[in-house]
Amino acid sequence: MWTLSQAQAAIQAGNWTNLPPTTVEFFIVGGGGAGGGSSVSGPTLTTAGGGGGGGGVLIGTATVVPNTPMVITVGAGGTFTSLSSGPNGANSSIYSVAQGTAYTAFGGQGGGYLGTMSPDGGCGGGGSPGTYNSARPGGWPGGNGYQNGPFNDAGQGFAGGAGLVTGSASTQMWGGGGGGAGSRGKAASPPSPRAGKGGAGITWVGAPSSNSIYYDGQYGIGGGGGGRVYGSEGKGAGYTGSDINKAGGGGHADNPGKSGAVNLGMGGGGNGGSGGSGAVMIRYRDTFRPPVSTSGTLTSVVEYGWRNFRWTASGDIIF
Repeated sequence: MWTLSQAQAAIQAGNWTNLPPTTVEFFIVGGGGAGGGSSVSGPTLTTAGGGGGGGGVLIGTATVVPNTPMVITVGAGGTFTSLSSGPNGANSSIYSVAQGTAYTAFGGQGGGYLGTMSPDGGCGGGGSPGTYNSARPGGWPGGNGYQNGPFNDAGQGFAGGAGLVTGSASTQMWGGGGGGAGSRGKAASPPSPRAGKGGAGITWVGAPSSNSIYYDGQYGIGGGGGGRVYGSEGKGAGYTGSDINKAGGGGHADNPGKSGAVNLGMGGGGNGGSGGSGAVMIRYRDTFRPPVSTSGTLTSVVEYGWRNFRWTASGDIIF
């Protein structure tokens, strides 16, 4: 039995377990963009596409209104379409119904294709090489990452790298790497030209990792750019430790680009790679009561003093 003074002291100290949280921390990842270019292999491959941008990452705190839902949306990755700029990844978000407030991580932009500049997005897609006789014979720049928006989400992502064409021969083309949530995509560059690497992603600093539902590597890595000739493909960034092969590597004449890993917001590789879907994560201290209800595809665990939730498909949560 609690006395009134004990209850008041516990509430003031944040240790009264029958109360809902007043705020929750979140980590939202948009869907990764698809690579641009062509999926045709062999000598008929006529161009090189830029890598897809990684999904934008938004980190922050949301105010809780008890007994009203927070709607969770998990963005899909862009699906590669041959002979085209890569489709964008979809946005991921948390929407407070009571407040009418949305916290949104933008989907990564698709990589450029044959004389097109990748548009801006959560993370910018890699630029295409263009053609030697185009208005930009050196190659097109990558798109910019999302920089200026609500809820202090400047820096959700970085720009993609520029593509490169070095001569009139159709084999001399390389796509730029897609931008990541943590750094710019690399431009295709001589000497010994290589397609650009994708930009690095970002981790949720301070989130528990051991035995946790959270992936302890990087989210939102950009896809590598594609190349026209064998051996000129780019690489997705983060090819060390637990991130190996998570981002889409770029393709070339004998090997199509790879798709980004799902639920990590990875960009797809140029010349064949689709983007990976995003994710939404929420946590709050376990001194507060569990949620009233949850829905969607999610994993939850209580550990290290936190209640942790990770959605890989859309749903909601009520506190």
